[in-house]
Amino acid sequence: MLFFPRRSSFRLYHTLFRSLGPAVLLAGWSACREEPPALGTGRILEFRLDSIPALNTTLDSARFEIRLTVPARTVLKEVRPLIRVSEGAGIVPASRAVRNFSRPVLYTVTGPDGNRVIYRVIVIPEDPPEPENLTIEQDTVEAGFPVRMRGRHFGDFPLNIRADLNNPADESTPVPVQWVDSTRLDLKIPVSVPPGRYRVRISVGRQSAFCPDYLQVTVPAPRLVRLFHQNLLPGDSLSVEAVLGDRTNPRFSLVLEGNGKKWNVTAASLRAGGLVGKLPDALLPGVYSVAVRNESGRKESRETGFRLRIYDRALPFIDRSIRAEGFFREGRRLIFPMVRFKSFPARFFQVHLIGAKRSYVLNGIYLADRNELTAQLPAELATGLYEVALVLAPDQNQPAYRIDLDAQFDYHR
Repeated sequence: MLFFPRRSSFRLYHTLFRSLGPAVLLAGWSACREEPPALGTGRILEFRLDSIPALNTTLDSARFEIRLTVPARTVLKEVRPLIRVSEGAGIVPASRAVRNFSRPVLYTVTGPDGNRVIYRVIVIPEDPPEPENLTIEQDTVEAGFPVRMRGRHFGDFPLNIRADLNNPADESTPVPVQWVDSTRLDLKIPVSVPPGRYRVRISVGRQSAFCPDYLQVTVPAPRLVRLFHQNLLPGDSLSVEAVLGDRTNPRFSLVLEGNGKKWNVTAASLRAGGLVGKLPDALLPGVYSVAVRNESGRKESRETGFRLRIYDRALPFIDRSIRAEGFFREGRRLIFPMVRFKSFPARFFQVHLIGAKRSYVLNGIYLADRNELTAQLPAELATGLYEVALVLAPDQNQPAYRIDLDAQFDYHR
């Protein structure tokens, strides 16, 4: 805050200056100044950490700073210091009081005269040794899969470890790394890493080293996620969701295997991701396993359990040209548009609703003038999601013909 004396004060100062002279005024000004407090005489004479060896200790009493270097990876969060001070001095915090030395700690030393000084204590772990003896268990890995590295001095703190792939242009790509122990690491090569030859760099803290062996990353195999349809006719289009990985030469096919034969169906990429291919008209009825194949990299998806049922074109089926789901609901009725219904000599019609906790069998009625199969929903039908199947039976002693629907029935009261 600025202080402006009154006009009368200025006249007084002027009169004094003329009568007494500048020397007297300056002497008076000096006498009014506050002298800085004297430094305390208390000092820290020795500073150690209990149970932690110090590789180097610097005690600077002129700057009131103490620096200790301790072994790498020393845990410093709860450490008990051992402090010796000069005779008659006190210290706060006290010796043996546990402190967190992962950051600087301040100590106040009070001398016998009551004056104080403040010491700043800094504990620095030394750098860990450089990783060495690096080897890769395999020289070739498919993008999307892990590879194990062996070596020494990987430390014992997983968050302190990094791994990078360096291509011939010295462009670096970080890769996820899982610490196994101080001699083993697992590197997960992302699917996005382009095929090529890479050098692997391992960093532990501020130390890093390159593995002398090169790692060859190859094109990833496609991964099949789901089939959009599980029940189709020959000549229909099959759409699948898949992680394709390789986009450099997108030539893919859908592989169908069943009835003792393997079919390769040329596939086109979908905008939303995945593939679509037209099934051969000569495909025989039956159940087929489905896979995705990268024709350029000659790699096939490894997922199993994807099954596609092909129905006979000459037998009854759902008319998906009317309803893509194959059915619709009017009040308490389910209605199924049909094609070629009379091609199978059925006398009994059933609609099966298969739920997670309970299933229902409904009697169906065929309306020939509308080519529709209908079924009345039971009053006790529980809320839930149901798979739907149609069963046509000639009589009780002959095999029935079953049609499974891709769409599910979501029932709410």
